[in-house]
Amino acid sequence: MRLTCPNCGAEYEVPEGQIPAGGKHVQCTACHTRWFARAAQAALSEDQILARLETRGARPRPTLV
Repeated sequence: MRLTCPNCGAEYEVPEGQIPAGGKHVQCTACHTRWFARAAQAALSEDQILARLETRGARPRPTLV
């Protein structure tokens, strides 16, 4: 997984699993900026995207009172 400092653009290669699913605070060794890095999420396939969109329509809509 590649992390890029939002301040100076320094790039770091971090082993998979080093950043937990919930994310982690990291610090740039070049400029000492701290930021919250999130784990990379696997890209969804087209079928997974379509399945999610189809289930959205099945949710009940709130009733206006």
